[in-house]
Amino acid sequence: MLILISSLTFAGTDTASATLSRVLHQLAIRKDIQKIIREEIRNARKDNGGEDLGYDALLNLPYLDAVLKETLRL
Repeated sequence: MLILISSLTFAGTDTASATLSRVLHQLAIRKDIQKIIREEIRNARKDNGGEDLGYDALLNLPYLDAVLKETLRL
């Protein structure tokens, strides 16, 4: 996931802002998807002792990764 974010950041501000806007818009529309991602992140943080998630932990969030890849595909 961070690789995707890094790609977006270095690809240009217009590309990054458009993609992030698209992700946020889709999550606003699809509350069910938002709920699943939120739960996935909460569980990962709980497993991490309540701390912020590092790079490796973010890579192990399959649903979040799938949502980001699908947004980029669209």
